[in-house]
Amino acid sequence: VLKTEEDARQIALEAYPDAQNLTISTIKDDVNTYYEAFFNTPKFSEAVLEISPSTGAIGKHLLKYRPVTTTKQ
Repeated sequence: VLKTEEDARQIALEAYPDAQNLTISTIKDDVNTYYEAFFNTPKFSEAVLEISPSTGAIGKHLLKYRPVTTTKQ
């Protein structure tokens, strides 16, 4: 593992500078280890990034947009 959780935090913030409530978790399955960054932004109610600990590359983005609200006149 070359990248730390703090590195993953900085990578997520570079990609989404308006990220709020950012948490980083280390995920290990049978074969892989990666970081998951969980956060929200004014545009996304939920966001998850998978970040490679060896390269720092973002492998997957899961983004849930906030509902658009309109005002009737």
